[in-house]
Amino acid sequence: MQSKTMECHHKKPKSLGGDDSYNNLVWIKTEVHRLVHAVQQETIEKYLEQLDLNKIGLKRVNSLRKLVENSVI
Repeated sequence: MQSKTMECHHKKPKSLGGDDSYNNLVWIKTEVHRLVHAVQQETIEKYLEQLDLNKIGLKRVNSLRKLVENSVI
């Protein structure tokens, strides 16, 4: 499934002191955004399967997950 939807993601969430500055924002696919914020294993597996990320893609997702204080996958 290919997503044609992009979402603006706060690298450091406002709840953790982030802001709306250009350097704190990144455009990512909707499914990637959901994966960055996912905490339930079932949800994580669902989006990992859909996205079929390579090592570089997974590294990028994990860098965003760390910034929102989620565990690395």
